[in-house]
Parts: sequence; C-alpha cells; structure tokens
Amino acid sequence: MVACPVFPLDSKIMRPPWLASRFYGRSETEPSWSVVYNLRARRLLLIEGQSSLVWENLCFDQPLLASLPRVVKALQKPESQVADSLSRFVDVLVEKGLVLRPSQEIMPRDGATSPAIDQDPLEARIEQRMVAENVLWRLFFELTYRCNEDCIHCFNPTERRTEELTTGQIVRVLSEGRSLGALLLCFSGGEVFSRRDAFELLEAARELEYAVDVYTNGVLLTEKRRERLAELYPRSVSVSIYSADAGIHDATTRVKGSLGKSVETLRHLAALGVPINVKCPLMKHTVDGYRAVKELADTLGATVQFDLVLAGKNDGNLDPVQHRVTDPDKLRMLLMDEDIPLFVGKERIEREASRLSQDGNFCGAGLANLDITPDGVVTPCVSLPLPVGNVKQTPLAEIWEAKNSPLRSWRNIRVQDYVGCGTCERQAHCSKCAGIALVEHGDFLGPSDQDCLISIARVRLAEERGIIPKGSISLIPGKDRLGPSRINEMERRGFHTKLVQLGRTITRKNVVRPGERPT
Repeated sequence: MVACPVFPLDSKIMRPPWLASRFYGRSETEPSWSVVYNLRARRLLLIEGQSSLVWENLCFDQPLLASLPRVVKALQKPESQVADSLSRFVDVLVEKGLVLRPSQEIMPRDGATSPAIDQDPLEARIEQRMVAENVLWRLFFELTYRCNEDCIHCFNPTERRTEELTTGQIVRVLSEGRSLGALLLCFSGGEVFSRRDAFELLEAARELEYAVDVYTNGVLLTEKRRERLAELYPRSVSVSIYSADAGIHDATTRVKGSLGKSVETLRHLAALGVPINVKCPLMKHTVDGYRAVKELADTLGATVQFDLVLAGKNDGNLDPVQHRVTDPDKLRMLLMDEDIPLFVGKERIEREASRLSQDGNFCGAGLANLDITPDGVVTPCVSLPLPVGNVKQTPLAEIWEAKNSPLRSWRNIRVQDYVGCGTCERQAHCSKCAGIALVEHGDFLGPSDQDCLISIARVRLAEERGIIPKGSISLIPGKDRLGPSRINEMERRGFHTKLVQLGRTITRKNVVRPGERPT
C-alpha cells in the first residue's frame, strides 16, 4: 500500500493568485462554511463544518506550522490530533489548486475550457442558502454611464452625465460588500474601460478576493490591457455582439469598425485562457442573423447569451422598445431552437412552475444581490430602477440590514401582491420582470408588454408540442384584462410609504414614447 503524501509542517503554504473566498457562519450555535472559487479552473467549492474552520485559519506565505496553533484553538482539539490531519487536508487543497507549494510554478491558463456564464448547480444552491440566511452574495456595479459606443437600444439614461463615485468610494463599498458576504461581483457600464481607474478598481476587487465578471464592448482593450486583465483572473468577460455582419453590428453601435475590435478582444482573451461570453440581445433588425452569432461564438470558444428582453431607458424614455422582436413567427423560431439558451421545453416549464407560489417571489432582485449605479444609488437589480439607498450617504450594511427600509419592503412583496401576474395562468411560461413593468407603465406590480408577449409565444409553442392542452391557458395580454393596481391596498397593509410612492411615481411622469423628446 502506497502511503498518502503529507504536506510537511515546516513547508510554506502559498496562496494562489486565482482564489476568491468567503467565510460564513461565525455563530457559535451554527456550523461554519466557506465558499471558494478557483478562478483558474473556474471551479466553485463549498467547504463546511470543521474543514471550513481549518481553511479560515490557514496562515498563507508562512510555514504550515504557523497555522497549527490557530487551527488547534478553532477546533478545540489537542495539537497531537490536529497536526497530521492538517497536513493531509492541505494536501487535498494543493490537489484542488487552492494552495501552492513554495516551488510550484504558476502556470498560465491554457484556454477557456468551462462555461463563462452561470450554469453550476452548486452556485444556484449556494445562492438559495444566501437568500434564506439574508446574506449578500452578488454585487452588480455600474461604474459609469459613459460609453464609447452609442447603441440604439441602450437602457442607460438619455442624459449620461452624472457625479460618479470616486475610486476611493467604490473601494470602500467593495470592502463593505465583502464584510456582508458578497463573493460575486460584476463591473458594468456604460463602458467599464472608459474609466481611467478601471484597472485600479479591478485590482482592488481581486485583493478583496471577489470573483469578478466584466461586461464590456471590448473596443477600448488594447493587447497590453487584455493581458493585464487576464492576469487578474476574471471569472468571465462578456462582450456584446449584435450581429456577425459588420454592417448590422456597427449600425447598432453607431461606431464603424466596432465589430472587428470586439471580436479581436474576444479572440485574444480566449487565447489567454479567460472564460468569454457573447451577450446578444435580439432585435428586429438582427434576429434573422442569430445563428451566425452562435456560430461565431462557437468559433471563438465563447458561450453565447441571447436575450429577447429590451427595456426602456431607466429615465422613462421608451425609444429602445421599438426594436423588440414582436413577430410571433420569429419568437417561435427562437423558442424552438434547442441549441440556444432561449429554448423552451417541458423540463424547463415544469421547473419554472414548481418554484412559483403565492407566498414566493417572482425573482431574486434584492434577495441576495444589489445593484449600485455610477452615482451611488442602490437598487434591488440593474433592471429595477427602484432606489433603496445611496452609498454616498449610507453604509451598505445599513441599506442591506435595516428593518424599516424600502429594500425590506421590496423583499416582503409576494407573488400574490402583483396585479394579475400573481394569479395569471401563464406564470410557468413567464419571466416576470417588475423592472420592465415599472419603466413601461410606472407600476412595478403590473404586467409588462414584453413579458406578456413572450409568455404568450411560449404557451402557443407548448400547445403545439403537446406539453399542455390547447386552449387551457389564456392568451389575452395582461394589460387588457386587469383592474387597477393594488399599490393602495399595499399602503394600507403597512408597506413602506417611500417604496409605495416610488412604485407609483418613479417613472410614470417621465415615460417618453418612441419619437418623443424627453422633458
């Protein structure tokens, strides 16, 4: 029998540059647990119980022996029982790429071999646990509204000038987010790299051990900047591609040559081993070319993320809405394609139906995640412009944990509180978004035209494929069969007054139809 290797107590343990980690469960009555991301292998790990305590008490860049007293104290066991187990535990960590030996060479990533978008069942389970324990898990940080492109469908405000958070303010908020448990971080814009301090912020985020996703158009990333980005081990980099046809893509961004530069960035990042993702919101003038975008993504080694949802601008301007795909035949074509993420089959419908209950939530906005705008406004989600605080005036912990706050009131909203949507027969076929409803009609509790359109297309397809009996589910759009909003009823039931007022007025008075000029 060959003996298992044992990590020498007098040997240094080194922390790999590709780690992102958080420790949870510091209560004496509850077992501890840690979540660790190996960003080089893009592997998520859950460490629980005593193993979590050992992980938390390792002293990196020192001989393993330096960790022994801390681990002994944490486990409350004799040193003689701990030493050998500690060495064997570290051997396992070395095997999983979570600890490096002193002489171990740091090898570069040899290519993105795993998905660049969330598909890990473990990650979904962890997020559910975070929701149950009221732990912040994910931060979405809009660093700027400034952008080198001028996309015709962009939901960012028409007026993009704003008093952006400073470098120091952003780093402070990131530190506060870490203290609240946040491990996943997305930097978005505008265009992230239009900020001169973009790399300073990325480096700070990695020092705070965030697993960082970056949304960019890739145009401003030179060869050296791409190499610098790869050295920071981002969890993924997503680049927007609207068409594989340069003429159509560039007409959408209104920047000549933008497709070529975006593809060049994707190709180089893939060669550097960075997991890449193509984001492709589908529009009337681009939808016929979606297969070519899929083929381009496959050629680049990227995952592809198609989206049918086009929201109005967060300031109420509805110009982007005119570009939505509304043709039933086009929608059917997309929803029938098993090769893209929009595909709707029996398994997905049954899964979606099983999660809905009158006491549940339509979405996870604000439950384990927050969005922060360039000027510091905190909202439950990037798609839901419902201000619940501002990090310029209020610490993030106070916004997240306060019992009498707009955020808490938002979390208390249940499926039954939504007008019509709460009892709609199409729930299992609908990706209800309160944010789109808020921007479209000034009422986050009501239906949105976009959601109704897509859910009706899904029902028709489910009928056609024999998944549900024909005629068993109403195909009437929500806005054509609903009574007045229940916001007044919510107010009587004691929901936070400010939240109610925001839900009633935040965009209704600012809604601007296509072709109109904002006031």
